[in-house]
Amino acid sequence: MPLFKILIRYIIAPIFFVSILGIVGITAIYFYYSSQIPSVSELKNTQLNLPLRVYSSDDQLIAEFGEHRRRPVKYNQVPDNLKNAFISIEDSRFYQHKGVDFKGIARAIVSAVKSGRVSQGASTITMQVARNFFLTNERTVDRKLREALLALKIEDELTKQEILELYLNKIFLGKRSYGVGSAAEIYYGKKVEDLTLAQSAMIAGLPKAPSKYNPVRNPKRAKVRRDYILKRMLELGYIGDTDYQTALAEEITAEIHNVENETYAPYMAEMARTDAIRRYGEENIYKLGLKIYTTLDSAEQDNAIQTLRNNLLSYTKRHGYRGAEDKVELESLKTTKEKQEKLKTYKVFAELYPALVISSNAKEAVLEVYKESKPVKITLKQMSWARKYINENKRGKKPKAVDSVIVAGDVIRVMKDDKGIWNLSQVPKVTGALVAMNPKNGAIEAIAGGFDFTYSKFNRAIQAKRQPGSSFKPFIYAAALEKGYSPATTVEDEPLDLANSTWDPQNYGHEFGGPTRLRVALAKSKNLVSIRLLQQIGLGYAIEYAKRFGFKKRALPEDLTLALGTGSATPLEMATAYSSFANGGFKVESHFIRKIVDRTNTTIYEANPYTACEDCSTNNPNSSKINPAKRIMKPTVHYQITSMLQSVAQSGTGSRTNRLKRRDLAGKTGTTDDQKDAWFCGFSPTKVTTVWVGFDRIAPLGRKETAAGAALPIWIDFMGTALKGEKDVGWKVPRGLINVQLDAETGMPPNEYTMETINEALTPEQIPTEEEILAYMAAHREDMLEQREMQVLENMENLDEVTRARHMERIRREAAQRQENQRRREQARQREIDRLRSLGIEPPASLTQQQPQANMNDQQPIDRTQRANREGVEMPEQLF
Repeated sequence: MPLFKILIRYIIAPIFFVSILGIVGITAIYFYYSSQIPSVSELKNTQLNLPLRVYSSDDQLIAEFGEHRRRPVKYNQVPDNLKNAFISIEDSRFYQHKGVDFKGIARAIVSAVKSGRVSQGASTITMQVARNFFLTNERTVDRKLREALLALKIEDELTKQEILELYLNKIFLGKRSYGVGSAAEIYYGKKVEDLTLAQSAMIAGLPKAPSKYNPVRNPKRAKVRRDYILKRMLELGYIGDTDYQTALAEEITAEIHNVENETYAPYMAEMARTDAIRRYGEENIYKLGLKIYTTLDSAEQDNAIQTLRNNLLSYTKRHGYRGAEDKVELESLKTTKEKQEKLKTYKVFAELYPALVISSNAKEAVLEVYKESKPVKITLKQMSWARKYINENKRGKKPKAVDSVIVAGDVIRVMKDDKGIWNLSQVPKVTGALVAMNPKNGAIEAIAGGFDFTYSKFNRAIQAKRQPGSSFKPFIYAAALEKGYSPATTVEDEPLDLANSTWDPQNYGHEFGGPTRLRVALAKSKNLVSIRLLQQIGLGYAIEYAKRFGFKKRALPEDLTLALGTGSATPLEMATAYSSFANGGFKVESHFIRKIVDRTNTTIYEANPYTACEDCSTNNPNSSKINPAKRIMKPTVHYQITSMLQSVAQSGTGSRTNRLKRRDLAGKTGTTDDQKDAWFCGFSPTKVTTVWVGFDRIAPLGRKETAAGAALPIWIDFMGTALKGEKDVGWKVPRGLINVQLDAETGMPPNEYTMETINEALTPEQIPTEEEILAYMAAHREDMLEQREMQVLENMENLDEVTRARHMERIRREAAQRQENQRRREQARQREIDRLRSLGIEPPASLTQQQPQANMNDQQPIDRTQRANREGVEMPEQLF
C-alpha cells in the first residue's frame, strides 16, 4: 500500500474525523449553554446591593443598615495604582485576552502537572465578573464552561473599562466590604483616590482569601502578599523602583473604621428602618440603596441626648451609690492585656466606661479603665456624691474614705468630667424620654428614647404608655372653655364626697382653697377642682373632646379619675396633642420622614404633612403648597387655655421656667401617685417639647421627685439651648376677646367687697350676668364678708373688742342691704322687660343685656399691666 494512502487512512483520516467530532461537540456545547446563559445587557443595568442610609434634615448621616457595605465608584474615580494592583495579581493579560486567557490556562495546567497540585488560577477578571454576577462558586466543569462562555460574551458587548468597573465594585474584600470604595473606607478610613500605593496593593491582595490576608487580623501574612503584588507591579512596568522601595517600607496602618455617624440618633434610625420595612419589605430595604431623609435637626438632637443623659445622671447621684456592678478575682487577671480583655466584656454605655479597681485605701484607688493605656487614680473628691443608696427616699452618710466606697476587685463605672478627670459614676436605673416637635406641622426635630440605646433599645418616646397625670388636665379645662366656662369661672376646691366609692382624691399637700378660679386651679394643679369641673361638663363630653387631640378612647378611663390623667399616653402622643395649644388650635400629625430617594437620587416618597395655617384662603399665593390642618379649637378657646398654661409656667407649678427669662413659654407639670411618673409638657409658639421621667418597672421616684423637680429641669435645659437666639413672641389676641376687670378672688366684677382686681380676656358671653353675680353672692356671702372683715380688722387693731364687734355688725347689715338692693333692681328690670313684651314692644338692649366692664367692640391693644391675686398667680403679659 502506497505511503500516501497509509497516511490518509491511518493518520489524516482519524485526525480529521476527531476534529470534526470536536468541532461538532464544541458547537453542540456552545449552542447548549448559549441558550442558558443570561443576557449580558443585564450587566449594563445591574443594581448592586446597597445599604439603607438614614439622614437628618440637614443631611447628616444618622445610620446605615445592610449586610453589604458598599460605596460604588466610577472607573475614572479609581486611581491607576489601585487598578494596576488588581490587574497585576488577578489578571496580568487583562488588556490582551478576550475574556478567556488560553495562555494562562495552559500555564496553569503545566504548573499543576509539575507540582502535582493546583497552584495557579486561570480565571480572568472577566470570568470573575461572570461568576460574581450570574453564577455560583461551585467547583464543577459545568460551572467553568458557563463561566468561560459568558466571559467571551461579556467581552463582545462591554469595554474593558466597563468590565473593570463592575469587578472593582462587586468583589468581596472582607469585613462586610463589597467593592474597593467600601474597602478603602473600612480598612483606612479613606476614599479610593486618597489611598497610597502600598494601601492599594494591600486591598488588591484581599480577593483571594479576605479572612486569610486581612491586614488587621493577620498583618504579617497580609504584608507578604502586599509585597508580592508590589513586585508584580514592578515587573509589569506599572511602577518604578523608587515607588516600589517606598511602598515596601511603608508600615501597615490598616484598622477597622466603622461607619461614622455624624449625628447620634439611634432611636430615630430604628424608627426610620422600621418604617422602610413597612413600606418596601425587609427583603428589599438592604439592597435598594434607599436614602431616608428625616425631619431630625442634628443640633437639637445632640442637645436632647446630652440634656437627658446629664439629668438622669444627676438623679442617680442624688439618690446614692448602689455599689459595684460586678466582682472579679484579681488573681486570675495577671497582665494588663487580661484585665482589658475582661473589661471588654462590659459594654460602654453613653460615656460611662467600665473600670476595674486594682487597689484602694482611704485616700485613693487605682483603676484599670477600659481602653486606657495607663492605670488611673481617683480620690475621695471624685466620689464625694457616693452616699450609700438605701431606698428612693433615704441615703447613707457622706463617704469619708475611698475604700468605704470601692475596693479591689470591684467593676465600676467611671466618666470624664469637663476637665478630663475620671470620676466615679454608675448606670442610672431611672430612665426617661424627650420629644421635640415643630407644632406647625408635627415634624419631630429631636427624640431621645432612653439613657442609652446600647443599654436599652426600648424607645420610651414612642412605646412607653404611661399615665400623664396632671399634664392631661389642660384638655379638661379646654373642654370646659369650649362649653362656656372662662378662666375666671370659680369651682369649689373642697373635699369630695363620692357616693358608693372608696376613692378619696386629694390635692398635693392636702390643702383646700374654697372657690377657686380656673386659671388659679390649673396653675396650682388643684386636683379637686379638676374633678369637679369634669363632673360639671360631663365625662362623655370630655372624652369626645380629648379625642380631637389624638387620644384614643380605649386609653381614656370612663370615670372621674380621667381628670387626674389616669389614662395612658406616650411622650410622642403628648407632644402631638400639645402642638394644638402651640400652633393656634389646629390638629397636626407627628411625622419623622421628610423624603425617601432611591439609588439614582430619584424621590420616591415626599411628606406632605398637615400644616397649621391661619390664612390658607384662596387669596394666599402660598396656600396651594400647604396641606391645611383642621382647626379643633375656637381661636378664643385656644388663646384662653394657652394663657392659662402661661400662668402655669410663670407663677404656677412650672414657675422654674422663669430662669429662661422668656414670656412666650407655657406648659403643664404632671406627677402621678407616689411620684411614679414625672412629666413636663411645654411649648413656645415654635416648639413643643415633652419630657417624661420614670422607671421601666413602675416604682416611686422619691418623695421630692415631683414633675417640677425631675422632669422640668430637663425641659428647661433643652429649651434654653433650643430657643437661644429666637425672638420672644407670644400668641396674637383673636377677635372676640375683650379686656375685663374682675375681682381676683371671685372672678366676678369688682364690688364693695373687692380687695384686689385682675384683668382677664373674655368673650362677651363669658362676662358674668347680674343673675350670676347675685347667685354667687348668695352662695358665698359669708366668704365675701370674711374677706371684708379681714380687711377692716387690719385697720382696727387699736380698737377694743366691743367697738370692733359694733363695727363688724354694721358692716354685715350694710352688706345685706346692698345685696337686697341688687336683688330688687334685678326684679324691677325683669318686670319692665315683661311689661314691654306684653305690649308687643321689644325691650332695648340696655335692659336685656348685662353691661360689660369694658366696651365690647374695643379691639385696642390690651393694657400690659400685670396684677397678681393673693394666690400668687400672675396673668400673662400678652393678655393685657
